[in-house]
Amino acid sequence: MKIIEALSILKNNCANHLDKIRIRMKLSPAEFNGIISIRTNEKLTCNELSRKMGLSPSRGSRVINKLIQKGYLKEERNVKDKRCNIITLSQKGSNVKKKIEDLINECESEIQSKLSESEIESISISLEKLIKVL
Repeated sequence: MKIIEALSILKNNCANHLDKIRIRMKLSPAEFNGIISIRTNEKLTCNELSRKMGLSPSRGSRVINKLIQKGYLKEERNVKDKRCNIITLSQKGSNVKKKIEDLINECESEIQSKLSESEIESISISLEKLIKVL
């Protein structure tokens, strides 16, 4: 099997697992992406969060506003730049992010339970090499 083919299969399988988690958490794809793109206690501008989500500033702004309306994010005035607010996870957003991380860790544990320690180490080293190459 070619490397690109294997990566494509892995990507699709991982996307399916993340979709199951997203659906279980009752989040839209954009909401899920927004919540996992910001770390707990991280403070970002709208443009920074949009960039982390891989969205244009205008599309990112719509997603961010939706997340604020639903109570997952909160915004504060930026004292350095009045034109741009600072975005952080709300308590509700932090709770959802923690649940998502727990579900991802369960998936990780399930994968690792089917591999030996040496296989896990070998796969990790190989994936890190691929990331550097790509």
